[in-house]
Amino acid sequence: MPTISLTEFVDFTIKPGSTRLTEVRRIKKAHTQGYDPAKDFYKKLRDGIVNLHREALPKSALDPLATQILDKNKQHTYPALMGAYKKFLGRKTCVWFDPASAEWSSGDLRVRANPELGLAINGVNYLIKLYFKDEPKLTKERIASISQIMRSVLGQNDRSAHLAILDVRRSNLHLLEQQSKDLQAYLEAEALAFCKMYDSL
Repeated sequence: MPTISLTEFVDFTIKPGSTRLTEVRRIKKAHTQGYDPAKDFYKKLRDGIVNLHREALPKSALDPLATQILDKNKQHTYPALMGAYKKFLGRKTCVWFDPASAEWSSGDLRVRANPELGLAINGVNYLIKLYFKDEPKLTKERIASISQIMRSVLGQNDRSAHLAILDVRRSNLHLLEQQSKDLQAYLEAEALAFCKMYDSL
């Protein structure tokens, strides 16, 4: 059983009916083939944002990405996302710190809970998970599941930092809520279902 990303697991949990098996098949195929940076649609933008803050660069440091992208889909998507991220930054003062990372586990399943950004924003520390997708949208259900997993493994590691997820497209920072025993039980059941489907393929 491979270690999967937080996004992959949450995507699985919200799939209806038989599409859940299709999602597991897609994840298993991707992990069998191994990670390919070229297939990671948002990698260059994600890396660019991390580098922007790590190197304490101005917002304009993201601009060259628009001219470096050859993929036509990215040429359409990246400028809008870059603009939305700059809108989120606004006039905030941001200072980088190395974000904590951890794994959530349930049974045989391991899920990476790695926020991309550690930022002191106007003097307040945040561990931020970046969410770039338009579909599926970042619903309350998705935020709750992400919150549960991140809080269960990261909330204990750095009590001085707020955990958050940034809906980049909408420039909207969501602070992650407290843990729920009911949601924890649900996610553990989903982890078991994922493993059974994965092993059956």
